[in-house]
Amino acid sequence: FKKNFEIEKEIKNATLFICGLGLFEVKINGLLPDDSVLNPTHSQYSSTIYYRAFDVNVFLKMQENEITVELGNSFFNETTFVWDWQKASWRDSPKMIADILIEYKNGEKLTLSTDESWLTALDGPTVANSIYYGETYDARRVDFKWQNAFDCMSFFKSLFRFLGECANSTNNKFVINQISAASKIFNKIEKLIKKYDILVQ
Repeated sequence: FKKNFEIEKEIKNATLFICGLGLFEVKINGLLPDDSVLNPTHSQYSSTIYYRAFDVNVFLKMQENEITVELGNSFFNETTFVWDWQKASWRDSPKMIADILIEYKNGEKLTLSTDESWLTALDGPTVANSIYYGETYDARRVDFKWQNAFDCMSFFKSLFRFLGECANSTNNKFVINQISAASKIFNKIEKLIKKYDILVQ
């Protein structure tokens, strides 16, 4: 998902609230809001859903800004047969909603929410992903095209319904801010790639 927006006044505070099921990676003007990964932490989605809050003040600039969100399956839409994840009652396609709350220094406030003005794409370079099997990345698809509101509202509305069911349920379902420690990268292993010449006859 992608949204472009303009900032025309000096900002006092700016906070991004985002709920992405199963996983999300959000960037503001191409930058990650912190050093966490695999957001949000997984949960028993039928009873608890986590959202994240990020201070994005330092990432915003005057005039044109851009927010992008990439979604992954996680346990919300796991396809492996291990522990019958594919039979989970909550299983559905990845989805997300977000709000950017901006407070200007002059006291004015602005809320940017996910709606039909966002752009979306289903043909990006990450063509498959799984908690168990990793991901398949096709670098030939890096230059994909964003589409105007391609089924956007169905993503948002389905998550609103899901969240609404949680909020209104008598089974102690709730949506809460993730306060537990987020996953982070502590070390990297350099991958060795061998190049082979392919003879085409």
